[in-house]
Amino acid sequence: MNTRHSFCASVAAALLLAAALAPAATAQIIDNKGTDFITTLNPNPIDGPPIVEVHLTASVATNVTVQYPVNAPTFNTTVAVNPGTITVVALPAASSTAWTANAVGNNAVRLFAPTEFVAYTVNRQTFTSDAGLALPIDAFNTEYIVATYAGVNGPDQFTVVAAFDNTNVTVTPKTALTGRPAGVPFTVTLNRGQAYFGQAASSGPANDLTGTLVEATRPVGMTNGSFCTNIPATAFACDHIYEVAQPTVSWGTEALAAPLPDRPGGSVYRVLSGANGTTVSRNGAAIGTINKGQFIETAVLPGGQFFTATGPIFVLQYMTGVSSPGATTGDPAMGNMAPSAQYQNAYTFSTISGAFSQHFVSVIAATADAAAGLVLLDAVAIPAGSFTPIAGSSFSYAVRSIPSGTHTTSSPNPHGITVEGYNSANSYLYPGGALFQFINQADDTTPPVCTGTLTAGTFSGTATDLIAADPDNTGIFFVVLAPGSTNLTLNVAPFTPGDGSVAYAVTLTNPLLNGAGTVVATDGAGNTCRLPVSIVVGAQPDTTPPVCGPIAFDMSGPGVVFSTISDPQSGIASVTFTILRNLVGSVSGAGPFAVGDTYVVPGTPPTIDLRGTRINTGIRRAGLLATITNGAGLSSVCDPVIAELDAASDVTALLAPSPNPMRAQARI
Repeated sequence: MNTRHSFCASVAAALLLAAALAPAATAQIIDNKGTDFITTLNPNPIDGPPIVEVHLTASVATNVTVQYPVNAPTFNTTVAVNPGTITVVALPAASSTAWTANAVGNNAVRLFAPTEFVAYTVNRQTFTSDAGLALPIDAFNTEYIVATYAGVNGPDQFTVVAAFDNTNVTVTPKTALTGRPAGVPFTVTLNRGQAYFGQAASSGPANDLTGTLVEATRPVGMTNGSFCTNIPATAFACDHIYEVAQPTVSWGTEALAAPLPDRPGGSVYRVLSGANGTTVSRNGAAIGTINKGQFIETAVLPGGQFFTATGPIFVLQYMTGVSSPGATTGDPAMGNMAPSAQYQNAYTFSTISGAFSQHFVSVIAATADAAAGLVLLDAVAIPAGSFTPIAGSSFSYAVRSIPSGTHTTSSPNPHGITVEGYNSANSYLYPGGALFQFINQADDTTPPVCTGTLTAGTFSGTATDLIAADPDNTGIFFVVLAPGSTNLTLNVAPFTPGDGSVAYAVTLTNPLLNGAGTVVATDGAGNTCRLPVSIVVGAQPDTTPPVCGPIAFDMSGPGVVFSTISDPQSGIASVTFTILRNLVGSVSGAGPFAVGDTYVVPGTPPTIDLRGTRINTGIRRAGLLATITNGAGLSSVCDPVIAELDAASDVTALLAPSPNPMRAQARI
């Protein structure tokens, strides 16, 4: 069934509603701030037990509880987190080291608080460290592609952690894992807080796990990287690298990068593809076409970079080793380059304190903002002369030295940031923040369906993502009231993201006042259904179905079949075409619509025109059957089904108002 719009509702007269399915967007803002995190760290035991930490900051004072492991914690502490400061919590070293390859373990860390905060994970040694931007659970999703850099002195590795019980995770290894052959999918089942640890069977370029596909039935998180690697492979000394992976649903088609400080020679980049046949360009010039899970690795490139593609991509920046040409300090590190579509207007971020003598923030901002002095760092404008344009783009970059601590950036238009730190043969690199909106629909392009009924002042509804009808559907992830809703309270029944159906209820916050707003349900690919809701105090129910007027056949010219449909009390909400024989349907000029399509009429107007235009004017036989639903959820079926007319005919068939179970037939 080809569904351009979907709507089914039954409401009483106190409800005026017009449902319209929006494009892939969501009223839920998903970013790196959150109230509940589950995260993991990978092994880094080069020089003995690592120093493992979480670094916490917030825009509003809060108390954060840190637990390890998630299930039956043996480490449990609550700390105050205040604006303008970094709160560091040292974790047991086992949170990094106590993993068994190709096994499920209870070795994840949970962070939670009553209000939103930002978290960074740190895994450091004297000469081998890295850090990552933690993702809250609401940014988790069901598909990831592993990104590493082939470990020369230790294997590539990744962990997949579940946020919900009974999560089935299917892994398709790019190369052989310990205990698992390359290219053969396998499935493990995780409960909340459990994680699967995958490790390459051996080290070296031939055992690079980049491109390994991870798919889950419920939202999961992933950390990926390398035990210890050399970047490039010819550089002396290896370093532990890792990043908290970003789900493919958050990937975009553009990404930019600033040159790293202390690296005048440049950086290595990898561009991963999220779809087959993706052509990638750098600074305006095509550099290759790759399929899903494949990647392009660049040479060591100096200066700013602008990567674009015909499909979803993800770009990683790799800091080169201290012995590589042009390097002055630091060592390998791995950083996610947030898609430009996921930039924000403001960030609160922190450096990694301890063991690092230099800290920097790289800012990628709109050139117009940079030139006007409108990009602020800690509330002070970054001088326009500090920015350098990035070829082929409308963005410029600036790299600024900052002291250890918490900082802010802001600009009128969205900008991106990465944070870097250095010490002798040691370094870290991570994005300071980003959005993680669901902007890459991948295979799930079908929106969910919003339905509802108003009874005794409570609007009871259901959001449904038809997983049984389409296995590519991802299930419901969020049900919220859209911004601008007034005097409405939404209560959503407990559910697990990925469920096919979610129940909710909307009531008046103040029962003495009218309320109006929109319920928005979002699936795991970012498709939405939107259901406008209006609850009027003391309104009487609408018990009258809509009326189908006379059906007219005008076969002159291209030939049309049309009828005027009316409902003066609740208005027309939707039209579903059940039969269209030799016709292309339309509603008040909108369309065309095929058999099975449902058209949602914006604004529930009192009157609409229903039309069907002949596809083949040489064939006089035509048919139409449509079901009309009003704003109160009452329906009527408008006939006829078949009309056979000769070339000179111009006939009007008068039919009784519906509901009409008969399927009339005119044969002239």
